[in-house]
Amino acid sequence: MDPGEKIEYLRKYITLLDRGVCAFNEKIHQPIFDPAMGGRFRYKEPKPVTFLVLKMARMVTALYATFTLTKDGLFEDAGAICRIIIECRHDVDFVMDGLIKDPFPADKQEVVDNFFNEEIQTTKEMLGTMKKPPTIPRKKIYPAVGRLLSPGNPDRPQRIAKVLEETFSGYVHASPTRILWRCTKGPEKSSA
Repeated sequence: MDPGEKIEYLRKYITLLDRGVCAFNEKIHQPIFDPAMGGRFRYKEPKPVTFLVLKMARMVTALYATFTLTKDGLFEDAGAICRIIIECRHDVDFVMDGLIKDPFPADKQEVVDNFFNEEIQTTKEMLGTMKKPPTIPRKKIYPAVGRLLSPGNPDRPQRIAKVLEETFSGYVHASPTRILWRCTKGPEKSSA
């Protein structure tokens, strides 16, 4: 298979994923307009399954974005998008790890609750608070990734997950080692 065929195959696979996420989305409770909350949309019953569908929807749009960015030679931006995909995938793994347990663990429920408590703020609200929404430390998420991907040897997937996140973090935070090549090649040579 030549590179063009591989790219087309990946595009078809992402389209299939997109259709799957859309089918799941039709099965979950949809957000409702809540005038009491400043005219915002909210999920009436935020559940782990809804969390998973929304995270997967974000992963699909990020996969589409990587195609456009790499086609245009914007590899650093595609790397930053890969970080989004990796973090969403790890969040999915973390919550999925809880779905196989009864009752659903409190730390997994906390992630779901925090996710649904975050909302788009008005400028006045943003300027009025500098408090960052609570998040679960990544070091608590890596073990869930390991257990799901390799129950017999969870250490290796945990290490790989950490390395991937740290590698692509360099694209998010404009690490010199991730952007230096663009400056040395010049703008006319750096795009594909």
